[in-house]
Amino acid sequence: MLRFTNHAEIQIAVRRISYDIVRRTIEVPQQRIPSILGRYVCQSRYFDTLHQEEMLMRVVIEPQGEDMVVVSVYNTSRIRRYWIEEPL
Repeated sequence: MLRFTNHAEIQIAVRRISYDIVRRTIEVPQQRIPSILGRYVCQSRYFDTLHQEEMLMRVVIEPQGEDMVVVSVYNTSRIRRYWIEEPL
């Protein structure tokens, strides 16, 4: 089951992020990166119609038993900062 923390819900509302993009990023991430405390970050590039540019959606997930808890959600135009290039 997918659950959202209050913090994640507030970030989605404040940043006017679509739940569809968040769910798609979780279900089919372009990259899944290990993080601290057993968490991981799902991230995918997408075209943001609000900002009219390519953005990176980042969703921090914390597994709790069979549940996936969305801890934080944010999008950024600073793709190079977070995107992990595949080695040649």
